[in-house]
Amino acid sequence: MEVYTDKTINILFKENKLELILKFFQNKIKLGEKINQSFFNRLLIGLEKNQDYETLLTSYSHASDNSCISIHEQTITIVIRTYLEINNLHDAFLTLTKLDESQIKKRTLILFFNYYYLNGKVDEIYEFYISNLKGKFVLNNEDYNKLLNVIFINNRKDLYFKLIGNIQGKKIIFEYPINTNFSINGCYLNQKNQCSNCNNKIKRINLSISERKILLSNLKNSYLTSDTDKELFKKFVKFVKNINNIKIVIDGGNILYFGDRKINFNSYHKLNLIIKKVLKKYDPKHVLLIIHNRHKTFIKKNFNSGVSQKIEDILKEWETKIKVYYTPFNMNDDWFIVYAGIIYHNSLIISNDLMKDHKFKIGQEIDFEDLFSKWVEISRIEFNFKNKKYNFNNTELSFPNSFSMRVQKNGDHYHIPSINGKWVCVHNI
Repeated sequence: MEVYTDKTINILFKENKLELILKFFQNKIKLGEKINQSFFNRLLIGLEKNQDYETLLTSYSHASDNSCISIHEQTITIVIRTYLEINNLHDAFLTLTKLDESQIKKRTLILFFNYYYLNGKVDEIYEFYISNLKGKFVLNNEDYNKLLNVIFINNRKDLYFKLIGNIQGKKIIFEYPINTNFSINGCYLNQKNQCSNCNNKIKRINLSISERKILLSNLKNSYLTSDTDKELFKKFVKFVKNINNIKIVIDGGNILYFGDRKINFNSYHKLNLIIKKVLKKYDPKHVLLIIHNRHKTFIKKNFNSGVSQKIEDILKEWETKIKVYYTPFNMNDDWFIVYAGIIYHNSLIISNDLMKDHKFKIGQEIDFEDLFSKWVEISRIEFNFKNKKYNFNNTELSFPNSFSMRVQKNGDHYHIPSINGKWVCVHNI
């Protein structure tokens, strides 16, 4: 038997010489040798790309029957995808049983979900969603659109009203189908956020007290891992408890780095403009600026005496007008901003940071991931300087909507956000 090195095998894969790779694989099967999992998966993917499904399934069967491979989630996913491609649903489900429940990922289960969708199997896709996906995995907008579309196309109001109860509060932008007998009313919102079809007001969905507690608990458990961090953060928690009725939390660092992505005198000027803009609308005692300590400590080190004096004067003005908290070294100031924004009910944070990293950290549990997104959606004020002119008149603050772009029930109608600013309005009968 010809001996292939790893380098040779990689070259054969790149050149798509699957016949030679198959011979190498089959010889190892005959000898009862263990097969490298990565190699085997690459072989299956190559056969799948070539649509050689028969050889793929035969190769998997031989390797499995001869105990030459260990059961691996990626391998099982490829095999299931192949069975579904040839409409062999029975063997696809049989293959799924090879995995322990703890090994099953969304990417594997979504293959069955998509199969039912493509084949218009409305009862099957709904039951599969309820039994295998709901409350276990995070579904995205595309997933929910598939589920809603197949229900609407098949005019299944019974399933629609079952589903709508499960997805209330979720952020879904529904591209509803044209070819349906379902009673769909595309509608717009007027200036009072009322539906143009049913006249019900679309509401803002706030976080409950228990949901806020979940996020705060996740924040502490995810980030405050050392005793030092815990002690330093306790000082901030105490600070927060001693000041009441904060309505605006300003992400100082995000504004300082805006545009130039470096700290200079203009950075402090921009932050000063934002603060002045805020104080035109809010009482100073309701405003909290959170900024890292280095932006105060290193002023004299980073600037000449004239500039450093100007910056220090700006800082003193902030400290006398509004609440200011300097976050400690070796700690991410985002932790403090998020905590303050959540602990002060109905407060808003000024930041252009989408905080995607924190979404997955703080929202590490299935149901909680969307909680963080919902909080950011109703709490974040974006800022900008029109035409890159850094003066008061060109300083812009974009407040969050007074309503939530989420599935909701209003009166006796359900509303689902749709494309181009439209909503779908369906009467609850």
